[in-house]
Amino acid sequence: MDWRKLRERYLRDDWPRRLGNLASTLGRVASATNNPNTLATVPPSLRESMLMIEWNLQRTPSDILIELAAIQSELHLWWRGWEAVAPSPALRNLLSRRARQMSDRVLELSGLLNSNSPL
Repeated sequence: MDWRKLRERYLRDDWPRRLGNLASTLGRVASATNNPNTLATVPPSLRESMLMIEWNLQRTPSDILIELAAIQSELHLWWRGWEAVAPSPALRNLLSRRARQMSDRVLELSGLLNSNSPL
């Protein structure tokens, strides 16, 4: 993955849309974690999510950054522990549920659900 190009593309959007993209990536983590055919995509998607949070440090309200920092810390734990998580259906299910919760929360924080403007 070319993180530099992804970063450039990601930063073109305003912070609400960036959070929408982050929510989408977290949603992919939630889906991929329960599918044996897509398990290999989980660690890169976790890494991508952590980087997206890091890239939000500028021009994102500080109260939102506080919540993103907690999400990033948890994602880092899942990423670092992936070797133990991958073979365990119970842990993968837990990660899937948490990733879905994080995705929903990030989408809520973005304000896009309350927006009248099209994505």
